[in-house]
Order: sequence, then C-alpha cells, then structure tokens
Amino acid sequence: HQLVLLRRAKEPANAAQCPLVIAHSLLGDHRGYGRLLGAAFQPCAAVYALKHRGLAGATVFSLDADGADAMVREYTAGLRTTLEASPFDIMGASFGAALAAHVALASRTQDGSPRRLVLLDPPPSVPADLRVPAMLTDMRLAAMGVLLIHLKIEMGASVWTQFPQLKTLPEEALPH
Repeated sequence: HQLVLLRRAKEPANAAQCPLVIAHSLLGDHRGYGRLLGAAFQPCAAVYALKHRGLAGATVFSLDADGADAMVREYTAGLRTTLEASPFDIMGASFGAALAAHVALASRTQDGSPRRLVLLDPPPSVPADLRVPAMLTDMRLAAMGVLLIHLKIEMGASVWTQFPQLKTLPEEALPH
C-alpha cells in the first residue's frame, strides 16, 4: 500500500477539515514530522504519509526521471484508492516538497482533490543539464547517506571503515 495512516480522525471530516498527506524526503520517511503532528495541523483530521518505495521493500526502481514518474503515479493511485475524490491537503519538506507538488498536480489530473499544498524548504529549480549528484544515482551511496543522517555522523572516509558491509551488501539489500 502506498499510504500509511499515522493518525485517525478524531471526528468525522467536514468541509473545513480534510486529511493531511505527508510526502517523504529523498532518503527518509515521515518520522521527522512527529512534533509537528502533535502540535499543529488540524488536530481532528486524519494524517497519512506516502510510504517511501525504497524503504518499503519495493522492487528495485530506477533513480532517474522514469523512476520518479513511476513513484508519482503509484502515490497518486494510492491517494485515489484511499481517499477517492475527497479533498486532502499535502505537504513535504526538501525533496518531499518537490514530490508533494508533483503528486498534487498528478492527483488533480486523475480527478483527485488536492486542496492545499504546503512546501517547506523546496529544492531550487536547476537547469536540466546540471550534473545529477552521485547519491541520487547510486543506491550504495544513498544507503550511506541514510546512515549518516540517522546516526548524525560527519561525511568522510571513516564511514567506509565504520560500515564496511556497505561495500559488500548485495544491491537488493541496500533499501532495507
């Protein structure tokens, strides 16, 4: 399933309250939004998160425009299945902001009803001919990046000595 229910609505939805959908970051999931959910954003509304394909044990997918398009199509279909044509708000930070914008646009073209779009620190627009960062094209480097973020350690050569298994793990094990 492409959506994870993080919080059930405390009362039936009305026109002023609709579900909030959280778009995940590039290398993570919805867990960074915990404090925000506890303190704000329509305390009575349901909250969902898009489940990151790579972290959900999905089959290997390409880290390019085709892979991104497939991800947006999957999430849009999941929203349509779960929320039908009901209005929803969607938000994301950093890469999640770009993902939220694409999912909202795709949902609208598929008879979905995105109502509000909240973009927190979206990445800047860049020329199409700009070099793609290696972390976006190499699953091993992406896995290393997730560990760096999770363990709050500095980037450097010591990463490979602290985590030698990253060099030898099979490609299909890296998303886990």
